[in-house]
Amino acid sequence: MAAIIYVEQVATLFRDLMDEQDETFVDDASVERWLEIGYNEFRQIVTDIDPQQFMQSSNIAVTTDTFDLDGTLLGSTATAANRMSQIVRLVSLDGASNPKEILTPVYSYESLVSSSETWPTRYMLQARVLKFSSSLSNTVRVEYIPVGSVDWSQINSGDNAFIDDLVQFHDIIALLAAKNYAIVDNAENTALLRQLEARLKHLESFLTRGRLRNANRFVQNESLYGNYV
Repeated sequence: MAAIIYVEQVATLFRDLMDEQDETFVDDASVERWLEIGYNEFRQIVTDIDPQQFMQSSNIAVTTDTFDLDGTLLGSTATAANRMSQIVRLVSLDGASNPKEILTPVYSYESLVSSSETWPTRYMLQARVLKFSSSLSNTVRVEYIPVGSVDWSQINSGDNAFIDDLVQFHDIIALLAAKNYAIVDNAENTALLRQLEARLKHLESFLTRGRLRNANRFVQNESLYGNYV
């Protein structure tokens, strides 16, 4: 299958799968909605296997033991391109912006405040606020998975709206959208579900192996506490 690069190509495949080539029964607004739902599901599948696939980063200047992400990565005024879905890691940087320490995530406040001088700096996310086990006074790099920001209204020929770099698997977006549409339409498609299952296995194999084909051939030495130094 040729690479599917643009939104319009996924939209065309989606209409082919539904056998609805025009707006007689399914208008463009509905196509946009189903494709967005399919893409969000696609991104979740991808990031569950490989959190670094869509990862981006943002530096924050921490001066106390808390930092509010409201208005930057979270909240009503966070931009679509930067809105955070999940944190992958926090990296404390030195004065030259080099990695100094990977902070340790914890889930509960009890784990955050447990005292031990030998433990690395810990953090938790409480609603929109990052809380740290001690006061910091340096730059912290937030490495995170953003919410998808593809414009799924660009479904007309020539719009050329790019999706992401997983171009060889974008047929899965159309398959997921069609699967969800079939639920509402009460018309389960066995052949479609079989194809979706097969393509998801191909996707999982690719993500598990990674773009760096030989990287997983070697044993990686990682610090017990996740520190760089």
